[in-house]
Formats: sequence, C-alpha cells, structure tokens
Amino acid sequence: MMAPEPFRFKAEKARQTFLPEYKQMWEKAESLLILTFLHHSGLLKLIVNEKGEVTLRDDAHTQDQLKVAGQRRNDVINWMVDQVQAEKEWQHILTEISEARNKYLADKKKAAEEEERLKKEKEEQKKKDEDKDKKAPKNSTSSLPAKKGSKI
Repeated sequence: MMAPEPFRFKAEKARQTFLPEYKQMWEKAESLLILTFLHHSGLLKLIVNEKGEVTLRDDAHTQDQLKVAGQRRNDVINWMVDQVQAEKEWQHILTEISEARNKYLADKKKAAEEEERLKKEKEEQKKKDEDKDKKAPKNSTSSLPAKKGSKI
C-alpha cells in the first residue's frame, strides 16, 4: 500500500477555491508522477506483464518499493502545495503593494491639486490687490525735491 495523502494536501483539496478543473489537473499530475516513480524504480515492469495486465506481486520488496514511491509522491505533493501557497502569498503581496501605490498616487495627486488651487488663489488675490492699487487715488505729494526756501 502506498503512503496516505498528506494532511495539507487534503486541506488544500477541501477549499472551495480549489475548483473541479484544478482538481482534475492536479490528479492527472499526481497520476503521471506515480507512473514516473513506478517506471524509474523498475516496479512498472514487475506490476504490468507483457499483455498489459496489472498483476501486483505480494512480496516484501514490492511493498517496500510502493511505500517508497508513495513517500516520494507525498514529498512532491508537499512541494507542489508549498508552490501554490507561495504563489498565493506573492499575489497577496502584489495586491497590497498595488493598493499602497494607488493610495500614494491618489494622495500625491490630491496634494498637487491643492497646491495648484492655493497658487491660483494667491495669484488672484495678488491681481485684485494690484487692481485696487491702480484704482486708488494717488497722493498729491510730488516726487520732485522741494525748492529752497519753500515749506512743505
């Protein structure tokens, strides 16, 4: 008998986000993985005869080889689950970075708009002050120097 499925893998398969099409792809990958282990360990020749029939010998060596293949399968499955979780974490990090960047850009845009608004208000106020100065009556004092002996 092969080794039981790892708990983390069972938990991952139970998630609602693990869609049926992903389950099928995962099971296909797992089947190919097991077939590869059986082929490279030489068990495939012992299990499948020339006619293509599966005959499982019930000796200790075959059982040990199947357990080793099951353990290797679990190692690869754990690695695959780690890769899936790492990708999820990476996507989460990218989402957080994107949100922070968008908030920073929005704040920067808001600050630039506020600065532009204040600049326009200042220019308008300056223009109004200049217009007031132009309309205001000028002093009657002359800018010419006073003559000698005159009292001003």
